[in-house]
Amino acid sequence: MNGGSSASGIFQLAPAQVAVRVVLGALISWLGLGALGVEAAPSGRNSARLNPGDIVFTDSEAAVMRLDPVTMQPSVLAVGGPLVRPCGIAVSPEKTIYVTDTGSLSVIAINPETGNSTVLSQGGDLGVPIGIAVDADGEILVANGQAVLGINPVDGSQRTLASVASSSILKAPLGVASGQNGDLYVADAGGCVARIDRRRGSQTIVAIGQNIVTPVGILFRDHKTVYVADASARRIIHVDPRTGVQNVVSAEGTLASPFGLALWGKDSLLVGDPDAFGLAGGIISVDLRGGAQLPLATGSGNLVNFRCVAVVPGE
Repeated sequence: MNGGSSASGIFQLAPAQVAVRVVLGALISWLGLGALGVEAAPSGRNSARLNPGDIVFTDSEAAVMRLDPVTMQPSVLAVGGPLVRPCGIAVSPEKTIYVTDTGSLSVIAINPETGNSTVLSQGGDLGVPIGIAVDADGEILVANGQAVLGINPVDGSQRTLASVASSSILKAPLGVASGQNGDLYVADAGGCVARIDRRRGSQTIVAIGQNIVTPVGILFRDHKTVYVADASARRIIHVDPRTGVQNVVSAEGTLASPFGLALWGKDSLLVGDPDAFGLAGGIISVDLRGGAQLPLATGSGNLVNFRCVAVVPGE
């Protein structure tokens, strides 16, 4: 797993949540929080414009990468600058790339035309930002283990949408996805998938136990389909948000610590796995019809431990 000192003490959990605290501390260490002193590479520029269907992903060595969906050739989209340990990644309809960085403790905006990176939001309640998504209104959603926040894409201002401190359900929210009617779906490393109704402010458990152990990544597809990446169980799980019924889509094989998820076409799911392929990390395509796994990109040299993945929207 990625190096870094233990950060379990950063979260102040109640005594009854000791087990969750241990798991969360290990996950934060795995995500590279201890790398604040790592010197970033010089900032880089994008060599090609993003096109609809392009695959973008984060690399823990201060880089955001692009994978051509036709040639399957990777290239560096942005590197260095404010990027230290990029983790979550999301792309807006306007193709702005948003990244959570567990090293600089910030949300970073990347211009896909130039590769230039700027800090959009930092400090406040942002904590250690991990999961990220963009909702239908353009608000940036961030999960940081303590809360789910909304970030204004214009000025970077923050608002708390839900927090562990005020919830009887949330224990360690690490992944977030935007669903229908503004509902949010959360992968909580405490062992459940939760739904947050932003209109009413209510929270409910969608699925818990059974195949779900340590959910860290989540993707909302439609009203009957949510996909969850479970790091410790080494599996991708389909959850019906209406009923909570679970089905394992794919398990083990090349999956070591599946984390980031992105839908790729109608029948494939992209998985970012920082520990796959002998800890080099990689991007894996999972066939949703039968669960077959196909490696698409593997870390090597100075570019390793691929974490999260997104697909550029558009036709």
